[in-house]
Amino acid sequence: MNNLEDSKLNKRSLQALETKKRIYESAMELFSDPKRSFDDITIDEITSLANVSKGSFYTYYESKEMVLVEHFEQIDEYYKFVLGKLPENASASQGILTMIYGMTEYCQNISGIQIIKIVYSSQISGSKSVRILNNRDRALYKHMDELISKGLETKEFTTVLDKDCIVEYLTRSARGLIYDWCLYDGDFNLIDEGQKYFSLILDNL
Repeated sequence: MNNLEDSKLNKRSLQALETKKRIYESAMELFSDPKRSFDDITIDEITSLANVSKGSFYTYYESKEMVLVEHFEQIDEYYKFVLGKLPENASASQGILTMIYGMTEYCQNISGIQIIKIVYSSQISGSKSVRILNNRDRALYKHMDELISKGLETKEFTTVLDKDCIVEYLTRSARGLIYDWCLYDGDFNLIDEGQKYFSLILDNL
C-alpha cells in the first residue's frame, strides 16, 4: 500500500470516527431533554440531528440502547482513571471509596440526572433493553471483586460473608443509591452521600 492509499484510508477512518461521534452526541443531547422519554425518541430524530443517514446509525449501533452501552463503557474507563491515582499502599476501603467517588461524580457532573434516569428507566421498562447496570462483565464488578479480595486477604475486612456476596451487596447498594438520587430528582449531593453511605458500610465489613 502506497502513501496515497494510506492517506485515503486514514481520512476514511477519521471520517468514520467523526460520524460515530456526531451520532453519539446527538443521541445523548436528545436523551438529556427532560421533556422527552427514551421510548419517545426515534432513530430518525437522532440521525436528523446528526445530519447522517439512518444507515449510518446502524453501521455503528444496533439500537438506541447500544448508545447507552457506549456511555457506560466510558464510565468504566473513568474508573480506571480515578483508581490509577491511588497510591500502591492504598487500602481496599480507600479503593472502594475512590471507585464510588468516580461513579457518583460521573453520574452527577458528567452524565447528568436525565441521562441516568433514562438508563434506569430503559433497564426496567422492557425485555428489549440491553443489560447494562447489572452486567457482571463490566469493569465495575471486576474492580470491586479485586478490591474485596484484597480486603479479605489482608484481614482489613473481617466479615463472615464470602467475596461474591460482598461484591453483589456493594454493587446493589451503589445502584440503589443512584436510583434514590433519581427518585429525589437530584435533591441531594450524590458524591457526598456516596462517601458517607459507603463509609458506613465499609466500617461494618
